[in-house]
Parts: sequence; C-alpha cells; structure tokens
Amino acid sequence: MSGASSPAGRREAVRAYDELRAELARMEAALSLTRRRYARLLARVTCEAEDAVIAARPRQRQSGRHKSAWTAADEREYARQFRACEARHERELAALELRAARQGAALIAFRARHRFNDPHPGSPHSVRGGGVKGGTG
Repeated sequence: MSGASSPAGRREAVRAYDELRAELARMEAALSLTRRRYARLLARVTCEAEDAVIAARPRQRQSGRHKSAWTAADEREYARQFRACEARHERELAALELRAARQGAALIAFRARHRFNDPHPGSPHSVRGGGVKGGTG
C-alpha cells in the first residue's frame, strides 16, 4: 500500500515544487520590472536636468580630443537642476523604492519559508543595487 501512495506523493511534491518555483520566478520578474522602471525614471530625471542646463547656459563648442564644453559653473547648475528635477519626481521615485523594498523583503521571506537557496550575492534586493564588485572589502 505504501508503494502505491509513494509515487503519487512524489508527483504531488514535484508539482508543489514546480508551482513554488514558478511563483518565485514571478516575484523575481516583478522586482526586476520595478528596478527597470526606477532606472528609467532616474535616467529621465538626469536627461531633464542636462537639457535644462544646456538650454539655460549657452556656450561655445570646443573641439579636439579630451575637451569638454562643461565648466565648473555648468556642473553646479547641473547639480541644482538635478535636485529640482528629482524633487519633481520625488513621489514616483519614493514609491518605486518602497515597492522594490517590499518586493525584496517578500522574496527573502518566500525563500526562507520554502527553503530555496539564496539569490546570487551580486543581485541584492534593492532598487539602487549595492552589490560589491570584484572585491571583498
């Protein structure tokens, strides 16, 4: 009798494992999407700030190798414009950061609850990343 129930139990365990893996993959995909949205929004903020500086501070073009048309004053203006653009998008950025933090925490809890291996150490569960590259310190 135990021999007949053993393969069925094994099939049920495999199916449950496959469903859990599918759920884990869905959760990881959702976190990845949130990270991409955050990165796109941050890139948009960066472009808006750069465009504002270019429009506000006309300059002559410099040609030649290793020559930049940006001055220290341009850099200060860029930093000011970036902060202003970031403030305009503050709610969206904060919402995406919070969502990614929640999704990351849910992934960690899911992995712990179902005893799945930890993710690769180079892919932390935060929007801004923060993994250590090429070193131990």
